[in-house]
Amino acid sequence: MTQHKEVQKKWGKELWIANYDYCGKLLILNKGFRCSMHYHKNKDETFYINKGKVLMEIDNEKKIMLPGDSVRLTQGMKHRFTGLENSEIMEFSTHHEDEDSYRDEVSGEVDLTKLNLPKEETCLVTGGAGFIGSNLSLELEKQGYKVIVIDNFSTGTKENLKGFKGEIREIDVSRPFEIKEKINIIFHQAAITDPRFKDDNEMLRANLEGFKNIIQLAKKNDAKLIYASTANLYGNAKTPMKEDQEKEIITTYGKSKLEMDNIAEQLKDQMHIVGLRYFNVFGPRESFKGRAASMILHLSSQMKENKKPRLFKHGEQKRDHIYVKDVVQATIKATEAKSGIYNVGTGIATSFNELINILNEILKKDLHPEYFDNPYNLKTYQSNTQADTSLAEQNLRWKARYTLKQGIKDYMGWLENE
Repeated sequence: MTQHKEVQKKWGKELWIANYDYCGKLLILNKGFRCSMHYHKNKDETFYINKGKVLMEIDNEKKIMLPGDSVRLTQGMKHRFTGLENSEIMEFSTHHEDEDSYRDEVSGEVDLTKLNLPKEETCLVTGGAGFIGSNLSLELEKQGYKVIVIDNFSTGTKENLKGFKGEIREIDVSRPFEIKEKINIIFHQAAITDPRFKDDNEMLRANLEGFKNIIQLAKKNDAKLIYASTANLYGNAKTPMKEDQEKEIITTYGKSKLEMDNIAEQLKDQMHIVGLRYFNVFGPRESFKGRAASMILHLSSQMKENKKPRLFKHGEQKRDHIYVKDVVQATIKATEAKSGIYNVGTGIATSFNELINILNEILKKDLHPEYFDNPYNLKTYQSNTQADTSLAEQNLRWKARYTLKQGIKDYMGWLENE
């Protein structure tokens, strides 16, 4: 025996269909209306979008669903739908329920212009298990993008992606690979980034071949491409460092990134391509880098153990330290900037001696540096960095929000909670 019932609702109406083995509903949801439900009885159910466009929220997670999309909900999950268009939603259940088995919670008309909708673009983050890549992936997902992470895990770690809900694939972008999904934005962070990497030829091969492969993928998808360059290619040139000034290559790493920038310059009129010359980035999820991690992490770790912070003589070298949260925001902003190459720094250079003073204040210590000879060839050691940020402020419409002290305070708090 089959039963049919039609129920009028504030948001539209629902048509009930039931027999001995099956219970289902067709929800007819009007544009600009929300249907919010909380099921009291334990059951699993499947929702299928038959028509229209729907914002679905499941336990505070948001997803835009289109015709043909479906989702299976397990017992006790709260969910609500908002009609972005006039829509039809099929609900299937193997349990008989009556109208009293759920209640409308916050149903009714909503202002669609004020909805914080998830993005419909799919982002690919290469090197997404690395330092900047993991922070970027988590923030993109938080902002509502669908995110796919690829990484070869030579240095990156899945621990950096704790809480990430998107897909993670083990891929070396410097070798042939395939991504079948349609990609809208590519954030290319994958590279060998340690300036002291032992094999110069392999660094050049991996970084350049990876970049060329990613360019081809971007062209195939007509995707925006945002990639990581570096302030290392300025070497020991004059400060503040401007994008168009003469470069001073002191490492193979810097050489590989300059070659990438040169390729990008040739393509900027053919595609959306933005290179970001990151300065001295510090913050959460960098500890796996070991020796190549920031001086802020190294020095704070020493000082927390009441050890004298160790500096190359005599601590007057300067760095433009920038917090990773600012770097992530600049990287996302680049999706709306015109093609080009931009510095990502604070524009402020701080000596290591000054950095020790800041760390003493934040960590409530009174430790003095222990100086020792710089073991590196001075021709390959970058003594000072400082970004000229005027071009980034103009074209990215971005400026670092965190002062060095604010960034370190936030970072130390994050480390305490890990």
